[in-house]
Amino acid sequence: NRPGVNFRADYFSLAAVCYETLTLEPPYDGMGSRAALPKYEKQRDSLYVPPSELSRERKILSRDIWQAIDRLMQSSLSLEPSSRPLNGIDWLEQWDSVVGLIKPQTKKPKRFSIKSKLVSWFFEKP
Repeated sequence: NRPGVNFRADYFSLAAVCYETLTLEPPYDGMGSRAALPKYEKQRDSLYVPPSELSRERKILSRDIWQAIDRLMQSSLSLEPSSRPLNGIDWLEQWDSVVGLIKPQTKKPKRFSIKSKLVSWFFEKP
């Protein structure tokens, strides 16, 4: 275990897979985590391109969805580990907010309470 490497490296790896799934190429202009090497320090900002700008599906999803995806990817793919999600719950909350935008909440059918079912049953005609 190298100093400075912790669970946040897992969020980077997970986001890198998601990024590549969305864009068909690794983050940081194909360099992935190698972009964190000192020799690329001056180029770092220009190497990262949000997935919304590269995805072939960019016109299919709404701008709100892409903004949420871009925020999640940018925080998870930060080359500075302390800028990545704090823990699994934090990452999953961000993920769930993206999924919530993609998959709108459907209205659940109203369910009758036990009391209303009993009243209905009691007054049913034989």
